[in-house]
Amino acid sequence: MLTQLPSGAQAPRRHHQAVSVRAVRAVQANAGRSLSKRQELQQKLASATSAAQVLELSSGAALDHIHAVTALHRLALHSSSAAQRSQLAADGRLLEITVLLSTKTKQLNAQGVANSLWACAKLAPQVCEQSLVNALVAAASQPSLWTGAAPQAVANAAWAHAKLSPGAPNQKLLRVLASASMSLDFRPQELSNLLWAFGSTGTMPKVDGWGDAMWAAIGERLQLFSAVELSICLWSLARLGLNSAELDRAAEQLARKAGDCDAQAAANGLWAMATLGAEASQAVSALVERAHALLPQMQRPQALCNVLMACATLSHDPGPERVGAFVTRALALSAALNAQDVVGLCESLIQLRYAPTEAGLATLAQSLDKEKLRGFSILQLNVVVGAFKRFDYADDALSERMASRRAESEE
Repeated sequence: MLTQLPSGAQAPRRHHQAVSVRAVRAVQANAGRSLSKRQELQQKLASATSAAQVLELSSGAALDHIHAVTALHRLALHSSSAAQRSQLAADGRLLEITVLLSTKTKQLNAQGVANSLWACAKLAPQVCEQSLVNALVAAASQPSLWTGAAPQAVANAAWAHAKLSPGAPNQKLLRVLASASMSLDFRPQELSNLLWAFGSTGTMPKVDGWGDAMWAAIGERLQLFSAVELSICLWSLARLGLNSAELDRAAEQLARKAGDCDAQAAANGLWAMATLGAEASQAVSALVERAHALLPQMQRPQALCNVLMACATLSHDPGPERVGAFVTRALALSAALNAQDVVGLCESLIQLRYAPTEAGLATLAQSLDKEKLRGFSILQLNVVVGAFKRFDYADDALSERMASRRAESEE
C-alpha cells in the first residue's frame, strides 16, 4: 500500500538514500576495524611471553580497562623473581598501567578485579601503586560484583587481599567474599586458597553457617584434595577455631597421603589436629613419621615446635629417639624462635618428659638475648624459668637478663 505524502512534501531522492547507506556501512566498517585492533592488542598481551614484551606492547597504546588488567596480570606472571620485580618497579611504563587501571576499577567485572588483585599480590605491595590496591579493594567490597562470579575469582581475590594486607585485612571485603562463597562449588585448590586467606589473617567472617559450609565442601570432595591442599584447609580452620565431625575423617585422609606431604604440610596438619582435638591416632602417627623423615628439610623452627606440641597435646609418644631428633633440630634453629615458640617448646618437653642435652639447653639459653626477652610477657618468662629448673640447668648470664626484663616490666 502506497503512503500519500503530505501536501508540499517531496519524495526523497534515491542518491540521498544511497549516500546514507554508504555512510552507515563506512561507520560499521570503521567500528569493525577498531574492534579488531582492540582484540588484536588483547590477544598479543595475553600471549606475551615476557614482562618486557608486555611493556613494549602497552607503551603508547590506547589501553582500555580490559587491556590494563591483562597487561598487569601478565607482568605478574612473568616477574617471579625478586630481581625481575625490582626491575619492573623502576619502569615508568608499569606506573602508567597501574594509574590507568586505578581510574577504571568501576568498569571491571569480578574476574577483572580478582585478576588485578592477584597480580598486585604477586608483584608485592611495593611494586604496585597503593592507590590501585585501594581502588580494587573498594570495588571488590561491593556485594553485587560477585553475583554469578566464578569460584576461582572469589578465592583469588581473598587470597590476594590476605597477601596484600596480612596485618590489617578489610573486614567488609572478607565478609562479602565469605557470603559469596556460600553458594559456590570450589575445586580443592580454590577452597584451600580461600580458607588460607581467612586463616592467615585470623578473620572469622560474621556469616551464619559459613564454617559448616566450608567443612561440608571439604567433605564432599575429600578424596580429590592433595596432601598440601588438605593440610592448608585444616590449618586454616584450626586457626579460626572451627571444628566439625568431619575432622577425624579429614585427618585420616591426610594420613593416607602423608607420603605426599612436604615438611610444612606435615607440621601444619599435626598442629591443626592438636588444636581441634582430633582422635585419629593412626593419622597422628603417620604424620609424625613423615615429619621425621623430612627433618633435614625443616628450616622453620616453628614447624618443629608444632610437631612436638602436637605429640604432647594428643598424648602421642613417638619415642625418645624421634623426640630427640626434633628437639636437636629445633634448638639448632633456636635463634629464630619467638616467645610463643620457646614457651611451646618448653611446655611440650615437660609433657613428653624429655630433657634436652646440656649443650642443647646452652644453645637455647644463649639465643634468649636481651632483645628477644623484651618480647616475652612475665607469664612466658615464668614458664621458661620453670622449664630450666625442671631440666636442672643454671645459667647466670641468662638469669641476669631475665631479672633485667622483669625489672623493665615493673617500671
